Amino acid sequence: SLNKGIYSLIKKKLNDGRIVLYSGTACQVAGLKKYLQKDYENLITVDILCHGVPTPKLWKKYLEEMQFLKKSRIKEIDLRNKETGWKEYSIKICFDNNEQINEKFDENYYMKMFLGNLCLRPSCHDCQYKDIEHPSDITIGDYWGIEKQFPEMDDNKGISIIKINTCKGKKIFAEISSKLVYKKVDIEVALPPTAASRKSVVRHSNREKFFQQVDKKSMEQLVKLTKTSKCRRKVR
Repeated sequence: SLNKGIYSLIKKKLNDGRIVLYSGTACQVAGLKKYLQKDYENLITVDILCHGVPTPKLWKKYLEEMQFLKKSRIKEIDLRNKETGWKEYSIKICFDNNEQINEKFDENYYMKMFLGNLCLRPSCHDCQYKDIEHPSDITIGDYWGIEKQFPEMDDNKGISIIKINTCKGKKIFAEISSKLVYKKVDIEVALPPTAASRKSVVRHSNREKFFQQVDKKSMEQLVKLTKTSKCRRKVR
């Protein structure tokens, strides 16, 4: 787990007087705060708009298959490569032997299963944090739909939503706002009730079948369980 031991390390650094910035999903931020059991002035928390978290088993399987395919270890991965633009982003993998894989999100096996909600954690289907209120100081994420509200800001390089949740977050934003190009927007416009970040993901009908077969079948075979040829790019 990427979070293994991180909460205790953060607590030690906070108690040593260090300023700590922790970023993660809303549930990870909530977990950190529950672990700490008190507020720290020197802790800054940022969460990302999240539609769900996939099983790490699939990620490990995907990496192993790609390394076997290219007969080389992976040295770099970009899951939101924007060489083809923000709205049609790609997954780019670089290998030690200088070979590359660069596939658009709706052509990549892993992203198809992730964005198709086939492989998400059980908690993501009944998430406590799918709401306007978030446990962090600041929430950030992709502003899908920017072309409708502010077409003049739509450069297809990626526009972010920044939501201020606490007084600490407001103070931090005030300190950096002069370096940003930003506009205020109604939260119900930027994040409508239909947004994936505001409602739990419906359990995929093939979810149980997927987990029964994930150790036995290839990525190419598993992706067929998504039952769709086109997946959603919007995760907000």
